Amino acid sequence: MKVELQCGDTITIPDGCKATIKDGSVVFEKEEKKEREFKDGDVLTSRLDNKIVFIFREDELKQKDNTNGYYVCYTADRIIDVATKSSLLFCGFKKEVRLATENEKQFLFDKMKEKGLQWNAEAKRVENVRWRAKKDEPYYSMNPDLKVYKLIEDNYAYDNKRHDSLNYFRTQEQTEEAAKRVKETLRKYHEEIGE
Repeated sequence: MKVELQCGDTITIPDGCKATIKDGSVVFEKEEKKEREFKDGDVLTSRLDNKIVFIFREDELKQKDNTNGYYVCYTADRIIDVATKSSLLFCGFKKEVRLATENEKQFLFDKMKEKGLQWNAEAKRVENVRWRAKKDEPYYSMNPDLKVYKLIEDNYAYDNKRHDSLNYFRTQEQTEEAAKRVKETLRKYHEEIGE
């Protein structure tokens, strides 16, 4: 069958094909689908059930099986599952997933938050959401002398610094125990360095 085309005409490329020009003719060939390469920490979702959302974990063993390792997964059973080092679990096969949309990512992060979890993208790990006092509520901290003192949360920079440096506690007892452990760690370190 000969098709007469004029300058400016277009031809729709059939699904699953790619078009190349060979010897002045357009040739349609079956397009080889490459498996999408995902990066460690990408948020993915199942093509089959977009309520399965997970944070992809690069894992050579799982890659060989063409399966997806994960840090955390909102599963088909509607639970949040945080993978452990010895976990053999996976979230589907490579060809069954795609990058999650912003809404799907937020869905996962909201479900994690409900369980007291958060994603630390920089460190690539799931962490517990640490307690923080509400404004005008008390919290405890220790000073450089390892003395415990009570403060009121004002949401100021010094409150943020204490929280960020992990020197921020709910109770006086927790703070006293932390001070005791810090002192013991420093004592051991001085023994190691001989000073």
